[in-house]
Amino acid sequence: MRSPEEQEVLKTITTWNDHFANNRTDEYFKFLSDDVTLFIGSSPYRIDGIIHDREEFEFALNQGWTRVGYFQMLQMDIRVYGETAVATYHTRGGYGIEPKTVFVKETNVLVKQGKDWKIVHIHVSSV
Repeated sequence: MRSPEEQEVLKTITTWNDHFANNRTDEYFKFLSDDVTLFIGSSPYRIDGIIHDREEFEFALNQGWTRVGYFQMLQMDIRVYGETAVATYHTRGGYGIEPKTVFVKETNVLVKQGKDWKIVHIHVSSV
């Protein structure tokens, strides 16, 4: 059974990923802290800040590379340490104009900001 804090984090991650899976860019970015950092497989560099992440995200979406056909979260684990939380999980999804199934591992670090949990770091790697 999850603690109330773990349930809040799970709801945040699930809703955020739902916006991703449904290609709702504006709603997706509301869950990220302005100073978010990312390590993702499509970039050899760390991405710093929501502005740069949005540029990369929208470019890939416009090219059709990251258009989502289906998306599933698997093996969710959430650890809460006061005002910080770490969520780790696997995903399976179909991406691209002609969807190809991709499996990835993801870690999200969240910080409680006011009443909301905001994602401050994302690390995505291939399986």
